[in-house]
Amino acid sequence: MELFSTLITVFHEYASRFKQAVASKPAFAPAMQSLVGWFLAWSDLVSQEPPMFTDSITKANLRNRKWLVEQLSRELETLRRVVDSAEGGTTRRVSRPNLGASRGITADESLLSRLQYTYDGPGAENRLNPEDGARHDNDFASISEIRIAPTYEELVSSTPNYLPANIPGAPHHLPGDSIERLLDIQFRLLREELTCPIKTAIFIVLEEMQQQPNGKKTQFLELVEKKGGLHKPGRHSLDSVMFSVYTGVTFKSLECHSRAGIFTTLIFDTPSGRAREGNPAQRAQYWESVGKRRLMQGGLVALVWKVADETKVYLGVITSKMEELVNSAKASSNTLRVGVSFFDVEIEARILQALQQPHMGHGQRFLIEAPVLLESICPFLDTLKTVVPSDIPFAKYLVHPESGRLDNVKVEPPLYATTPGYTFTLDCLFTDGRTNLILDPSSERSKTAALDRLKLGSRLDPTQAEATVKALTSGVALIQG
Repeated sequence: MELFSTLITVFHEYASRFKQAVASKPAFAPAMQSLVGWFLAWSDLVSQEPPMFTDSITKANLRNRKWLVEQLSRELETLRRVVDSAEGGTTRRVSRPNLGASRGITADESLLSRLQYTYDGPGAENRLNPEDGARHDNDFASISEIRIAPTYEELVSSTPNYLPANIPGAPHHLPGDSIERLLDIQFRLLREELTCPIKTAIFIVLEEMQQQPNGKKTQFLELVEKKGGLHKPGRHSLDSVMFSVYTGVTFKSLECHSRAGIFTTLIFDTPSGRAREGNPAQRAQYWESVGKRRLMQGGLVALVWKVADETKVYLGVITSKMEELVNSAKASSNTLRVGVSFFDVEIEARILQALQQPHMGHGQRFLIEAPVLLESICPFLDTLKTVVPSDIPFAKYLVHPESGRLDNVKVEPPLYATTPGYTFTLDCLFTDGRTNLILDPSSERSKTAALDRLKLGSRLDPTQAEATVKALTSGVALIQG
């Protein structure tokens, strides 16, 4: 028993810490298969009565032996999932349904059938037509490889991102009963919800900039002439995103901070209206009132940089505090100043060049801000893409059953309550001070008897008694009230 416990622990730590090594070591998978085979043979021999194998575990009685074997079996199953994830073994192509089976199907089945036929998975290997390749340089099957902030290729891609359907039985590149699939769905949908406003804003800006040479008066061009302002959805637009446009962007400095890292101080035109009018105190009051939704620390912004016929977009996060914004508004009615930390290293070289050659023509630069507070959501996305799936509690109850039904999901007792001989003492629930009540979570007879006695003579009402017994004997319990 000690040998299996040690091997499982060592293998688990290795597979968790060195995921790339697991995939690159051809001998690892056969070693895992051998370990599983040895364990099955050993567990079968020590679980017999009398035991057919000499081991320290055989000194325990049959009930305790089976419990110890079950604990090791759980750890081995966890190890298998870790290795499977590290090797990419859970990745699979989605099979297409049979056309001949489409008659007489329900509405749900019809929806799933349509999802199957239109399924276009993530990464080049899971596309509807694999020869098309990946959508862009941030399109991967594994969420661990996806950058949270969209890349430039992703921002300008005409192909929509892969968004999995959050429906049991829907097509997906990961097995339906795996926690990896649930993490994948949650990450992709939350990331899309977070980044959609800024992506939509950039799409609108680039589209209207392309119409500019044709002499068409676009809303973006009008804002540029007014030195910035709020871009509102058009009357016939399908998009409901409002975003701010700031013009005349210049660079003041490129600095390094112990917490913010490398950041750039930007100076740009103050938008027309109340932000530019009045005395310093009035301007400061204005930005204090709108600072919780505009140019806020942690907000996601995009720098659109156009030189001749080439336009690039760089995403970044505002690092300066509201006090710094307010102070810049007090100092000048025409310009504002904020600090921005950009995601792409490429822009840092361009900024240095612009700082060293301030009199050279460096094109037009605009700052685009959509209502996205990236820093508030990033910790959740980071956790979803980096967490070890085997470390997630209640994983077996959180995953989507392929059938879409929960009535076949067996809720087991809490792990600590499966220890042989473990019982609950419920004497404190009676007011007479004489009643002794023991609840054995592994015995259906004990649970029924305890529930009857609690309903008859305890301080609990019938529904409270049922809730108490369910909560003590179930690994997961949902109680209303």
